[in-house]
Amino acid sequence: MKREGGFTTLELVIALGVVFIITAISIMMVRSARSQMRDAVRVSDIKQIQAGLELFFAEQYSYPVVTDVVVVGGPSTICLDKQGFSASCSSDRPYMPTVPGSIDSSAYVYISRNNENVACVASPCAKYAMQFTLENARGTLAEGLNCARPEGIKPGACQ
Repeated sequence: MKREGGFTTLELVIALGVVFIITAISIMMVRSARSQMRDAVRVSDIKQIQAGLELFFAEQYSYPVVTDVVVVGGPSTICLDKQGFSASCSSDRPYMPTVPGSIDSSAYVYISRNNENVACVASPCAKYAMQFTLENARGTLAEGLNCARPEGIKPGACQ
């Protein structure tokens, strides 16, 4: 019996299986790349906020005072000027005219601290702690909660 042109059912199933596997791998790689990109943006945002906080400290001899935990970059903390974090800039030379906020539902959470690392509610506040979340481990930082302080960024939750 002479075979006519075309593919057998087995050949088609194998070809579709290979295409399916390649597609699945590609989708996983794209998701991983997006996740790593979001983490890179988060770390960059935190470093920008730290730079603004250091400018504030250099002129005010204190970090911004907050009476409770504050979500940085939210509607009430969009600017960092002489008054600290606020909804709008009250001076013509803000330290950060636009404080970056988190790119998703996780938040950058700020609290002012004193030298004993206790919540500071009156100036001068010698320290701060800013907690943020990463989707993946990145360098020395951990997947999950990480903490930024004046001395740097460390893995784990702020204490």
